[in-house]
Amino acid sequence: MYETLKFLILRIKFSYAVLFLKLIQPYLNVFSAIFYEMFCHAFSMNRINAARLVNDKLHISKF
Repeated sequence: MYETLKFLILRIKFSYAVLFLKLIQPYLNVFSAIFYEMFCHAFSMNRINAARLVNDKLHISKF
């Protein structure tokens, strides 16, 4: 009985964690894009290359 309850609680926690990750995924993509751009500038690439890399990472065609 106790083991089953423990298992159910773990499953509920896991499903909430998955839901949370699905909710924050767009923000994670944006942060990774910003980090990518900073990384490119740190290695003295020009802005167009940095923007192109970010563009590839996010699959947008704004640039």
